[in-house]
Amino acid sequence: ESAAKKRKLNFEDLQKFGYESESLAESDAYRRSGEEAQAAKEAAEETERQRQEAKVAQDEAEKAVVAAAEVAKVEQALNKPKENTRQRNERKMKAGQAQFSLKDDR
Repeated sequence: ESAAKKRKLNFEDLQKFGYESESLAESDAYRRSGEEAQAAKEAAEETERQRQEAKVAQDEAEKAVVAAAEVAKVEQALNKPKENTRQRNERKMKAGQAQFSLKDDR
């Protein structure tokens, strides 16, 4: 292991053994490593873009659900029949909350 550390890779030695290239940057291994890194980067960007799109779609769906609930609540309130004074007094009396006043007591 120490011998391998002492011996450095020399471009001239590679050329002696038949390596025919101007620089190591032109080698197939160098190109493959760059292509793999680029592909990994593109895959990560695509995953992030899909995650962002999914988040936006989920937010829009949640907003639509909230808006639909509000519309249903308003429609229910508008369609609710109005109670008159006698119905209100009867409902309050059943709940034990009725307060009646007489004109004489005022």
